[in-house]
Amino acid sequence: MNGQADVVLIDAEWEMKEELPLLEIKTNDAEAAAKKAAEEAEQALYKVKPMIADLERKLQELCNLYTETDKLLPAIDINKVCKGFPKNYYEFTDDQKLRLGALINSTKAMGVLINKRIS
Repeated sequence: MNGQADVVLIDAEWEMKEELPLLEIKTNDAEAAAKKAAEEAEQALYKVKPMIADLERKLQELCNLYTETDKLLPAIDINKVCKGFPKNYYEFTDDQKLRLGALINSTKAMGVLINKRIS
């Protein structure tokens, strides 16, 4: 039985010696692949960072545009602004003329916001 154990041990040692170089090659390939993947990820990040900064700037511009629009909405609510106005402009009071002028200005400002482009 002792002779069989020596043979198994010799076979096991031989198999280990044969597998070690293969493991080293696989490890080197894995390290090279990981290094290549890291380099590609870094290059992609280098390309994406300016895009992210540009999108953040555009998002801020969009938020500002939304805020401006939101502020103007109540000023162009014709039903509230012109409630009780006479049908003839010559019958308007000075306050009503001012409110109508403010409505016209707010409407023009809203038109500018509508046509504003985010670049």
